[in-house]
Amino acid sequence: MKESDIGKAPPRFVIIESNLETQDGSHDVATLEEKVTTSGSVQENQADKSSGTVARRYTKSELEKRKIIHSGMKDDRGLNAFRRLRSSLLGKLGTFNCCIMVSSVNRDGGASFVASNLAVAFAMDEQKNSLLVDCNFSQPSQHETFQIENNSGLYDYLNGLEPSIENIIHRTMVPRVNLVPAGRPESDDQIEYFTSKRMQDFLTEVKKRYEDRIIIIDSPPILESADSKVIAELCEHVLLVIPYNNATPLRVKQTVKEFGQEKIIGCVINN
Repeated sequence: MKESDIGKAPPRFVIIESNLETQDGSHDVATLEEKVTTSGSVQENQADKSSGTVARRYTKSELEKRKIIHSGMKDDRGLNAFRRLRSSLLGKLGTFNCCIMVSSVNRDGGASFVASNLAVAFAMDEQKNSLLVDCNFSQPSQHETFQIENNSGLYDYLNGLEPSIENIIHRTMVPRVNLVPAGRPESDDQIEYFTSKRMQDFLTEVKKRYEDRIIIIDSPPILESADSKVIAELCEHVLLVIPYNNATPLRVKQTVKEFGQEKIIGCVINN
């Protein structure tokens, strides 16, 4: 992929390989390799700081099974890849208290994987916390990654089934990481909830609650879902995920054009 394919000033690229297997056949998030080119009601984790409450946390094996990075990884290439990605993004953010939308060029391109681990990477700083929001209504997955029930989520709030924002923010077993699952959207529901005032109110509310919070939004590909264009307009930045060997330069160029290059803070090439 040439630099000229995505514009004269391409953002930083990080190549992440996440689908490799260990010799015994088990998947391991640690098999990540980074290469750089030019280019409910559940109390939130923030409350743990003041109350002293300690929720059960995932064991190392549970984290690796769910492809979630952690500081105790024997092979720390994956951990370091996301730490470097975090550092790169921090250098570009105007303010930490903002929304970063993560979207792939193709369906099943790895956006959900990147979004979940980016949220974890930001929350590794004990002075920071992150809120992961699953806006991929067609293929919700974050509730499975973090083992959260999906019966009270963003969809339920946006269509008025759940009146309280507090009831859709769920504590995860990763310190300082909270999750708003997608909920249970109807497959034949054509209402554009993301254009509603409730969506704007939701993002405004969760951003103003804590100054040390970053919001990571998991979104479907913009070329396959009109929702992504709407969601991007509500976010300060877009992190684009490009599946390695599974995205044509033309499709990348079209995606960048749809979002607007000034909106894209960086790209992750996921294998």
